[in-house]
Amino acid sequence: MSQLDVVRHHEFSLSHLQKIERGVLDPKLSTLARLAQAYGVSLSDLLDGV
Repeated sequence: MSQLDVVRHHEFSLSHLQKIERGVLDPKLSTLARLAQAYGVSLSDLLDGV
C-alpha cells in the first residue's frame, strides 16, 4: 500500500504521514494504531526495530 492509498482511504494528510515517516513528527499512539490498521499489520510489527 502506498502513502497515497493510506491518505485516500484512512483520512491521513500526506504531509502528516510524510513527517511521521521521516521522523520529524512524533505521532500519538492512537495515530500509530491507525497507521498499523491502514497497512494491515499489528502495532507491534509496525514498531518492530524502533
